[in-house]
Amino acid sequence: MDVKKRKLFEIPVYALDKESLRRRVDTKNSRFKKRLEKENVRNDDEIARKAFDVNNFPQRVWEYNHIIGYIVISLTTQDVWFEIYFPYQEIKRYCWNSKVKKSLINTYANGLHFHVSSDMSNEEIRDKTKQWLDTIVCNHLLRRYCVDSEAFIFINTSLDYRKLMKIV
Repeated sequence: MDVKKRKLFEIPVYALDKESLRRRVDTKNSRFKKRLEKENVRNDDEIARKAFDVNNFPQRVWEYNHIIGYIVISLTTQDVWFEIYFPYQEIKRYCWNSKVKKSLINTYANGLHFHVSSDMSNEEIRDKTKQWLDTIVCNHLLRRYCVDSEAFIFINTSLDYRKLMKIV
């Protein structure tokens, strides 16, 4: 029997945090500038600026570019569910410049849900959801990965889980 679930959040998992990406982009930019200097192209030249811009895009963009997986939080009428999506084959070494796309699939990690009892308040459900997300990040993801839970944290503080569970 399939249980009807409503998706609340898709939380992206990045291969790099913002600071690591910035360092890599800075390194790439400095190499490109040196190459321009070798070819006697002035850095303030319009063509050089456009080439420089094209050279490090989209690598310099953090959001929606280096996503290697995501965590889905869903609701049923009685439970809060978590699903982890990662590539079919484990990425042994992440290549940030690669143009190869890895398909993401549900890992079907067991036991990633909790039952919401009738005596739990919205505040308790919110806290427990946050705790579960933190636990999943610690236990199921590599330490070097970066989970962008900013939107979840902002919305979770005012979400009425009880009402949402009634309309599932």
